[in-house]
Amino acid sequence: GGGVAQIFIVWCLCKPFQAMGMGVDLAWRVSMFFPAVLLLIIAVVMKKTCWDTPTAQRFDVSATGKTSKASMWDYLECLKDPR
Repeated sequence: GGGVAQIFIVWCLCKPFQAMGMGVDLAWRVSMFFPAVLLLIIAVVMKKTCWDTPTAQRFDVSATGKTSKASMWDYLECLKDPR
């Protein structure tokens, strides 16, 4: 799964960092940043390039028949529901 891939990437990066002269602890910690940065880059690219719905680039509240966006109170009202 995804967790195994992240550990494999970190392990593959740790060895080259050690070869560049970093200690084992520092190389492991620095290599942990790579999957996080990669995840953030992919998230930004997906947000900018992917469609939100099959028929529109961005989700539009009016498509559901509503006239305004959800307010903070709407979210709090949902949180009150115990289901």
